[in-house]
Amino acid sequence: MVAIGNDAFRLDLARRMGAHATVLYNDPGLQAKLAEFTAGAGIDLVVLTANPWAANRTALEIVRPNGRVSIVSLLGRGEADLDFNCLQIP
Repeated sequence: MVAIGNDAFRLDLARRMGAHATVLYNDPGLQAKLAEFTAGAGIDLVVLTANPWAANRTALEIVRPNGRVSIVSLLGRGEADLDFNCLQIP
């Protein structure tokens, strides 16, 4: 399991709860680190718990082909209108 987050404290909690790897969401090497962790297979399941549309976009970008994104947040709450289709990989 890989945890992606916006805060080092939260990522530390994820490690203590069993995450095998953690990465900050804005890490420029995010894609490469995920590819390395999965030996190129890609992420099978993304559980999205963040509200921002940018988090939704990241989830769609990192899930492998035919993978799943499970949304357990209130996407777009308090955000401006979208500039992309939130249900389609950009």
